Amino acid sequence: METTFANEFLKVYDRLIAEGGITFARTGINKEEFTNLCIDPGFVLEEERFQLIADRMGLDDDTRARLEELADFD
Repeated sequence: METTFANEFLKVYDRLIAEGGITFARTGINKEEFTNLCIDPGFVLEEERFQLIADRMGLDDDTRARLEELADFD
């Protein structure tokens, strides 16, 4: 299976939720974005939205860089 932004983001999201480090409400992800992440493996958050959500999730530099690479932000 190809690694995409959506599936890698959801792996990180699921891990942080399971660890109790974040809640859905705290991430700032809206319902439409979450649905798209779940059903469309090609979906990528807009860069500005990703940066806000990554900050709220407390992503470390390596994880953030990996997701940015997969998102192919210009």
